[in-house]
Amino acid sequence: MFEMKFKTGNAAFCDVFTGEPSDMFERAEVVRLLRKAADEIESGYSHREVVDLNGNSVGEYRLK
Repeated sequence: MFEMKFKTGNAAFCDVFTGEPSDMFERAEVVRLLRKAADEIESGYSHREVVDLNGNSVGEYRLK
């Protein structure tokens, strides 16, 4: 089982120029986090904190 939970309400998921919510920037950050988790799992990790582009903890994932 794999579970990943993170919140997308902070600045890392908003338009970098206006600071306003943006579907495009939110999607880009979600994809980046998923790819990072995949790389970490491939390297042998099974549980890690999810950290956004700005260095904030936004959630975690767990592979059982």
